[in-house]
Amino acid sequence: ILASLLLKLGGYGLFRIICFFHAVGLTTSLFFLASLASMITFTQSDSKKLIAYSSVTHMSMMAVSPMGGPAVMFFVVAMASLSHSWASSGMFLMGGSFSHASHSRLLQLAWGESKFSKV
Repeated sequence: ILASLLLKLGGYGLFRIICFFHAVGLTTSLFFLASLASMITFTQSDSKKLIAYSSVTHMSMMAVSPMGGPAVMFFVVAMASLSHSWASSGMFLMGGSFSHASHSRLLQLAWGESKFSKV
């Protein structure tokens, strides 16, 4: 819960700084960095690292919101925060149950366990 609260407060700070990036014209470079963050997330083999990096990817996608214009920016940030809250809770629940069942956080073992799990 504390990490979620800190992430949302960081999201508010990021939202305040986004306006500066939009004024300077750095949104295209932020889009490139957000794409790079999502590619790095896909390369993870540890389930907890994958979930943590997905939070970073959600935050970087929020930083790209000025590309849609100021009218869309508020809606995108609010929806990204809400969807991240629900998605990260579910991902941590499933990641914890898979790592508990397989006694490992490696995704290769968890995917094999998911075929036999009742969760």
